[in-house]
Amino acid sequence: MITRLFKTILIILLVNNAVSAAENNTQTKELTLAAGLAKPPYISEEQTHGYELELVDSIFAALNIKPKYVFVPFGRTGKLLSDTEIDGLITMNVNLVEQVGFLTESYIKYQNVAISLSKNKLALDSVSKLANYSLATFQSAHKVLGEDFAIASAKSPLYTQVANQERQIELLFKERVDVIILDVNIFNYLQQKSEYAKEGFTIHPLFNSNPYRLALKSEELTKAFNQSWRAFRQTEAYKALREKYHITTR
Repeated sequence: MITRLFKTILIILLVNNAVSAAENNTQTKELTLAAGLAKPPYISEEQTHGYELELVDSIFAALNIKPKYVFVPFGRTGKLLSDTEIDGLITMNVNLVEQVGFLTESYIKYQNVAISLSKNKLALDSVSKLANYSLATFQSAHKVLGEDFAIASAKSPLYTQVANQERQIELLFKERVDVIILDVNIFNYLQQKSEYAKEGFTIHPLFNSNPYRLALKSEELTKAFNQSWRAFRQTEAYKALREKYHITTR
């Protein structure tokens, strides 16, 4: 009788342990990621949604991981991988991240362009000619736009980097600078919702697209992200997300 009771108790314990293990395997885990400040359509003004945040969320969802974002100026994000409370960084590349970690495959591309006022009729057909004009760019532009831009910006009569990219729109249309440089999707979004929506401008396509990656502390998680990303970009959900935010770069 005692032996039978012991066996029954043992079976119950084994079943409970198995159920508990299964629940732990399916439980959503939280991952803290550092991100830049609002830059719609990639990160909304409220910093709650946007194309890039929703893309990263979707890729991690298949891994039962829910990202939690910490928002800091873009120029600071590359320095945060050593922070014990940060698990990774979004919108990174090898030139931006300052600590040793693991970079994922590129999951997003930004297409930076130079933009001037149409009435000024600037003849901008090379990056080197930017040296002749006052410039306003996003933070860390000198690290991601190539050596030619770094040289041109150093020679510019006025070169400023701004954290709030709405400020770039204002600087251009109030004629405080001759040229602004930013991602074309960000410009289109911000310009259309601004008081300068009907003003004339010229886009100068001087730059190659910039691929960005996640920087993570875990090599295993990096590999899992890459696999999930390869699968997600084949789905209708990915296509719908791009269409939702009118993303033109791939």
